Amino acid sequence: MNIPIFYPLMSTCLLRGMAILVITTSYPAYGGTVYWLIFNIEEETAQGARIVTYATLSDMLNDENRTSVIAPDGGFVPENVVGSGSDGKTYWNVFNIEQETAQGARIVTYNTLNDMLNDENRTSVIAPDGGFVPENVVGSGSDGKTYWNVFNIENENALDARIVTYDTLNDMLNDENRTSVIAPDGGFVPENVVGAGASVIDDELCYPIMGRSGIAVICL
Repeated sequence: MNIPIFYPLMSTCLLRGMAILVITTSYPAYGGTVYWLIFNIEEETAQGARIVTYATLSDMLNDENRTSVIAPDGGFVPENVVGSGSDGKTYWNVFNIEQETAQGARIVTYNTLNDMLNDENRTSVIAPDGGFVPENVVGSGSDGKTYWNVFNIENENALDARIVTYDTLNDMLNDENRTSVIAPDGGFVPENVVGAGASVIDDELCYPIMGRSGIAVICL
């Protein structure tokens, strides 16, 4: 007998120049599905980022009815958090020092949502330097099958961002074995892309069920 499994859903949107990563996931400590936004003041390097959680998609989109406001300060550098992601199994934060273009970004991995939100119990700290431009990594994501990094040069608004894809989590973390390099220019503003995400669903095995209060994803 196959047991239904509930997988995370992930997506990203852009609001007033801030990269806002949205992930929904089943997590008992937060009472079921969790959505969150990452807030980080641009052109400011003293104050730490904040990860704000919500119980519903509508609350997240409107930044209403916050359920928690968490500083990812377990690693003592919350001001450098610029993105987060998950492939349904591993969680990660992307750290990149603002107003600084020499040092490379770091992708820090965790086993749980709670660890990611607080930057605690890191399982690895990796420099995505296989492509020799780790300082330009500003976001990363996965749909559970394909992984990607978003590259965008800081303090520069003429050159387009690039989304680089990979087949594995390890390749994404290290920026190795790229499968494609794409400019997201269909909307004519590729220089403004600072993050990307997706729903972590296996289309062949999973089925979304619409309900009054949200979407349940049943995987057989």
